Amino acid sequence: MKKTKQFLQTLFKQSKGYIEIRTIDTSGEVKRYFYPTTQIDKLLSHLADDNFFKDTNVYFGVCPRNDRKGKEENVKQVNCLWADLDCRDEKERQERLQKLKNFKLPPSIIVNSGHGYHVYWLLSQPYLIKTNQDKLDIKGYIKGLSIGLKGDSTFDLSRILRVPRTKNIKDPDKPLPVEILQLNPTLKYELIEFEELKVIVEDVHLDIDIEPDRIPDRFWRILQEDPKIKDTWEGKRKDLKDNTRSGYDMALANLLMPYGFSDSEIAAILRASPSGKGKEATKQYLALTIRKARDKWNERGRFPASLEHVLATFEKWLELEETDYIEAILATVVSNEIPGDPVWLFVIGPPGASKTEVLRSFKELNKARFL
Repeated sequence: MKKTKQFLQTLFKQSKGYIEIRTIDTSGEVKRYFYPTTQIDKLLSHLADDNFFKDTNVYFGVCPRNDRKGKEENVKQVNCLWADLDCRDEKERQERLQKLKNFKLPPSIIVNSGHGYHVYWLLSQPYLIKTNQDKLDIKGYIKGLSIGLKGDSTFDLSRILRVPRTKNIKDPDKPLPVEILQLNPTLKYELIEFEELKVIVEDVHLDIDIEPDRIPDRFWRILQEDPKIKDTWEGKRKDLKDNTRSGYDMALANLLMPYGFSDSEIAAILRASPSGKGKEATKQYLALTIRKARDKWNERGRFPASLEHVLATFEKWLELEETDYIEAILATVVSNEIPGDPVWLFVIGPPGASKTEVLRSFKELNKARFL
């Protein structure tokens, strides 16, 4: 525990407030604990006690919390910058280490997370967050580092990373140790040294209703029918430029858009995805991922339309006395998405009733969903 103590003291000795410890067991149950930054010894004694954190993934809030809460608004001080680098195999592990070794700003701390590296750059003095712009600025530095090193999208200030000397039990059958590989408390940086890497971070406030246990039944059918979704779900895509866990989450969210799933349904699917962040994904991370996917589809003009929008579009371009039969056609399309005998519909009407134009609009129907 000596190295773990030095690790925590290095990150929190200049801080007031609390260190958040968060555990996620194999069932997905999350528990939170908060220790004053002055009680690191107490925290360490609990880490050493199997009755506290046995058989669970143990994380800590990288930034001190000013209250016993783990949200981003509870972070008022940042002592380091960080990056989360996933590795698929030993070859990529060595490549990652070599890139860190050659990086123009060598990290102060490197932790083997079991399936990659958690990397930290200590700041010469704490960065205090007094305004919203302060928050966006510091996130811009962290995001820039992640982009530069091709790491996961982990720039939220409520970020949790693994505690050294615990076990990574993402795969319960193959637990892996979380170990400190490098710890240099004297290697500190001024923020200005990261200026070239800094990117602009948008100010977004997104909340979505996440219900991880409510994956729609039709998703499992789609998973078997759509080979690209299946390869993304299983982490077998060979065409992805970003093959990190967050890259797979983004790819899966994009592919789910034309199927008309709600935000909470997509969030539940991403939480269950074996190729993405899974149960480690925070609500804010999921919200940002889903919003980016929706924005991308909106830009393409290929976003699933609501029933009201569809009917209003028909009424705009066709002279219609009623739209009931259009709803019947749409209902037939949806019903034939459900396993079972096909539903047949005959559309009968006098000449000039717009039957042909309405039916022609379904000619290119592929993955569009009307729900």
